[in-house]
Amino acid sequence: MWAKGELDPAALENRAIVDLDKAPRNARGLVEYETDFFILWPADPRRTNGVLVYDVTNRGSKRIFQQLDDAPSAPAIQSL
Repeated sequence: MWAKGELDPAALENRAIVDLDKAPRNARGLVEYETDFFILWPADPRRTNGVLVYDVTNRGSKRIFQQLDDAPSAPAIQSL
């Protein structure tokens, strides 16, 4: 899955994004982006406690695997 969005380079909350002001802009003056979006769910949802666990992908690295059941780090997953 892909998540797509737009960012306003002039918005104060986006100041921390390095070089955002140098990125190409669309007709509305916003910077477009897209990122991989992964959902993991248990094999048996009836056995869950209802808590959602998520990870923010950073440069293709999915760090959540290191935190779940002491699993070793997983290699980057290729998108379909």
